[in-house]
Amino acid sequence: TKHVDKSNALCLSSEFKRICADKSAYLADSWPLAIFCLRLYTQQDVDIDRNLLFPDVPGFPTDDDEQSPEGRDKVYAQYRSDPEKPRNPMMFQVANWATRRRWEKFNGSDVKSEDVRQAEDGLKKFIKWQCLISAVRQHLDKPITTYRGLCRLPSAMVQDLATMRRGSLLFWPAMTSTALDRSVAQEYANQPAPEGTGNVLFVISGVSEGIGLREVSQYPREGEFLLPLFSLLEVRDVLGTENPELRCRFVGSLMTEDFRQECLLDMQHAQQALTLLALESKANEP
Repeated sequence: TKHVDKSNALCLSSEFKRICADKSAYLADSWPLAIFCLRLYTQQDVDIDRNLLFPDVPGFPTDDDEQSPEGRDKVYAQYRSDPEKPRNPMMFQVANWATRRRWEKFNGSDVKSEDVRQAEDGLKKFIKWQCLISAVRQHLDKPITTYRGLCRLPSAMVQDLATMRRGSLLFWPAMTSTALDRSVAQEYANQPAPEGTGNVLFVISGVSEGIGLREVSQYPREGEFLLPLFSLLEVRDVLGTENPELRCRFVGSLMTEDFRQECLLDMQHAQQALTLLALESKANEP
């Protein structure tokens, strides 16, 4: 991220921990830095700048007609349009796009060289952030069903998904936002699709790990549940062909336990480094 004093990151992390700790046992037991990273995942570009105390950032919209994505875009349009001032991107969007593109290249797909370059830049910036979030995922005692709607996919991709057979496997390399409420995902899947594109609804049963983001989200009404990096799904059924519904079973994340522990250790070191920076900054105050 841009324009943040690292010595202040600990204060921001601790404040989010204080606000969120009483909302669930999971958050109460989480490191402050982990909660801060989860919060950033739920935020748009302007929200992140506001979080990091950019001086010219607009306030969060409060009018009902400004709460929709379209309404927020209107409020934020002028702030986003200034090319002379550095702004943070939508971190989740850049990170997830970069992860998918780099996987496609690794898997032998024809990916433009410029896309590969941008994907590698995105991974360099956000790979630790993604790994940390996936490492702190919850393991659920009782599996749940979540939903994901994808819109405006190329028709060829929709056709490939519509013809998948029972038992076929789907690998999602990037973190994946899903909804606990079917109607939220259905809204995406029901959007008008331009010619040459289509929509797909995923119904994912047996989800046994991930992170419920409602308690830390900038937009809690979306009821977001985050699937970790390297999620593997098994297709159980496909309904329809034009805008299909894929019913899948969540197999699990392919992140190994050894790698997960390394990520958690890295987070611990980062938390300690921020603490030292904060102490040094305090000691140097006049």
